Formats: sequence, C-alpha cells, structure tokens
Amino acid sequence: MAAVILLACLLRAWGKPAAGVAAAFVLALHPWHIRYGVDARAYALVVPLCVSGMFAVTRLAESGGRKWWPWAWWAATEFLWLWTFPNALFDVTALNILAGVLLWKSQAVSRDRWTVLLRLL
Repeated sequence: MAAVILLACLLRAWGKPAAGVAAAFVLALHPWHIRYGVDARAYALVVPLCVSGMFAVTRLAESGGRKWWPWAWWAATEFLWLWTFPNALFDVTALNILAGVLLWKSQAVSRDRWTVLLRLL
C-alpha cells in the first residue's frame, strides 16, 4: 500500500499527476506486486523502498541539498533498503550516482558543488 501511495506522490512531484494516479492503479492491481506484497520476505519492501528512494532523491535535487530532511529521508531509505535486501547495492549505487549528477547540476558555485557531493558521500 505504501508503494502505491508513494508512486502517485512521486509522479505528482515529477509534474505528471494523471500518470501518477494511473501508475498507482496499475501497481495496485499488478499480479507480481500483489504476490510480493504479501510475501514475508524482503521482496515486500523492495518496491516501496525503491519508490521512496527516487522520491527522496527528487526532493534532494529540488532543494539543491540545502534542507536536512531530504538527506535524512534518503539515508533512512538507503539503510533500510540495503538492510532488508543486500542485492539492492546496484540500485542504491545507481540512485547515488543520479543524486550526485542532479546535485552537481543544481549548484552554481563550484564550492557548493563539492559540499553537496561530500554530503552525499
């Protein structure tokens, strides 16, 4: 249920609210998501943590790395994701690279770029 709500909110933040509702509806009815959602394994947390990670990185890029709560959100998501599903190392690495690129582009001053990248590290 958390993945469905987070997916709708994520696509709304990306400027596509109708797509968010449609994607959340499809995710709610998708057979694989239903099966993994009731499993008592780490698979149940992969989808909501992945969407939460993308949402946290989006908020981090929007704030330019200046607010503390997107950093805390991303750190908590990253920790839980890797703790519950260690094979997600590649996914987390990809999102960290994406966050680095977005934060690098959002900063105008070179000193600020290095500051946010070191925070990300």
